[in-house]
Amino acid sequence: VQLREYFGTLPGAMFTLFQIATLEGWPDITRMMWETDQWYMSFLILAFLMVTTFSIMNTVLAVIVEHTLSEAIEQRADMIKKNQATLHNSVKLLADIYNRADVNGDGMLSKEEFVNGLMNPKSRKLLQGMELGDDFSCLDKEELAILFDTIDVDDSCELTPQEFVKGLVQMRGAAKARGVFELRCDMSKATRKMQESLKEVREQVQRQHNDIVALDRRRRDDFESLASRLCAIDAKLDALRGAAG
Repeated sequence: VQLREYFGTLPGAMFTLFQIATLEGWPDITRMMWETDQWYMSFLILAFLMVTTFSIMNTVLAVIVEHTLSEAIEQRADMIKKNQATLHNSVKLLADIYNRADVNGDGMLSKEEFVNGLMNPKSRKLLQGMELGDDFSCLDKEELAILFDTIDVDDSCELTPQEFVKGLVQMRGAAKARGVFELRCDMSKATRKMQESLKEVREQVQRQHNDIVALDRRRRDDFESLASRLCAIDAKLDALRGAAG
């Protein structure tokens, strides 16, 4: 009788299936179905339950994941735009500081111009707003000279606008980031010096090789000259023997 109430009519059967899909009273309905002649319908109910439950769960999870990914993508895009705008402003400020520090207007910054330019209170105030750290405004002339040597990777004793901007932009952030930048600059300098040393060694080896080749050529020439002289002496001796005989 109860099964007829659940499945006797099409609307009733649809409502019962909806009830099973929501996990409401499905064990009782399945047990009642198991005790009838159509006990095999219990497996259909279980199959329907698993399919609908997993479908609903997957749908809900898909909606949640899609929403989360959309939010993450939007936040990342906003962060990229913000970082690009910040970097653009930083480059513009550094270009202004560079032009102000370039006293002679030759387009290059010497160590003296670099130190004097960054000792300027206006320049320090601008740099302090670029997240260079509170300790940056406390650097004295000697420390600024060390900073110049750090940024001057090619040891040219001059900074191009690109070196100046790139060096100070990479100094932004926490002290750990600045330490990594300084370490990378030191490694670049060490690599360049090692390459120069290897180049000098190659040149010395090449010069020694050329000297050895030249010495060997002179020895061969001397040997050939000596052999020619010996042949001439033998010829004269043969002539003397013939005359004496």
